[in-house]
Amino acid sequence: MSEKLAMETCRPAILACLRQYADDDLALIPALQLLLAEQGQDAYPVFFHILTNLELAPDEAEATWGRIIAHWEGTCGILKRRINLRTAICDYFCSINKRLRNPKLIELQLFEQIDTLSKYDNLTNLFNRHYFDDVLNRELARADRHKTALSLLLIDLDDFKQVNDVHGHLAGDKVLQHIARIMFEEKRTEDIAARLGGDELAIILPETDKTSVLVVAKRIRQRVEATPMVYNGQTIQLTLSGGVASFPQDGANGKDLLRKTDRALYQAKAAGKNTISVYSDNRRRHQRIDFNKALELEVLGPAPMATMPVMGKNLSAGGLLLASKTALDLGVKIQLGLPINPSMPLLVTGKVVRIAAYGPDSYDLGIAFLPARRQAAAGIDAFVRQARTTTNPPGSALDL
Repeated sequence: MSEKLAMETCRPAILACLRQYADDDLALIPALQLLLAEQGQDAYPVFFHILTNLELAPDEAEATWGRIIAHWEGTCGILKRRINLRTAICDYFCSINKRLRNPKLIELQLFEQIDTLSKYDNLTNLFNRHYFDDVLNRELARADRHKTALSLLLIDLDDFKQVNDVHGHLAGDKVLQHIARIMFEEKRTEDIAARLGGDELAIILPETDKTSVLVVAKRIRQRVEATPMVYNGQTIQLTLSGGVASFPQDGANGKDLLRKTDRALYQAKAAGKNTISVYSDNRRRHQRIDFNKALELEVLGPAPMATMPVMGKNLSAGGLLLASKTALDLGVKIQLGLPINPSMPLLVTGKVVRIAAYGPDSYDLGIAFLPARRQAAAGIDAFVRQARTTTNPPGSALDL
């Protein structure tokens, strides 16, 4: 179990146990013993983090718990009276382990107040910006350590200012709560949703590539569009735009990744809103032309697959941009025929190198051509050059 997942699953049970037996240590200790045993080794660090804010490894935390219980029993025997568990923990860390320089344990009620204020946005109950920044850096470090992917989804409500101007700021607050609830219900358990400020919301998706994050983003976008909010008898139709960037290809740290995600969000707004855009640096080594043509794409692999209809958008000697109703994984090899000569289509192979969502039900797929026969490559290059030098305006010779 990951550290984050352990905190989410074990923390509520431990807090409930501490709350239930707050005034009865004779019942608290056996209840904790049973709970920690049931939850497993990952629960011990959560327990110590709640009461002492110490960060202990699971095996160290489990061993420390056993020593504290032994210390509590021994101290009770020496004093010939019962002492409470917090006193035993404090004495253990101050006189034996000496991990706590200042012998103060946080009381449960105060801990819950501080924990809530320091982590959560009080309007939406999503995590706040401070906690988001902390978790993003920790999750990026974990992704780098384990060589896994991580994606960031940035969400911004479309025309939110108009909602405030027409319906008032209280309605705006209700809209934010409405969107936050949808985000929380549609995200996966392991994802971290936060409000960064204003109407800007974000989700950190650990161990998630661009194809998978688009599935989550599309689910949220579609539900928001299909779920208008009623306020004071008036229906408020809502849409949102989103930007996606992924580690490690788009950014090596939280600042870079957030900046790239913000650029992708800007692209989504520029594309007409109510859409999700995936970040691309858009560095082009080849000249491009418009290539608006219906095509049939075949996915290559060990198992034969039916062809799928796609629409060409632009073409270069190095690749092709397609519009598709289906997202394909990065690296997938494809084959299609390019109608660039009158006799027969030119058969080319390529692989998916970029995925972007630019509409409610469509994806833009960036295809890089694989090394081809010299004649085929030369044919594409000559076709592009001729099309770029034509005197006909866009929409005629270039609209193939």
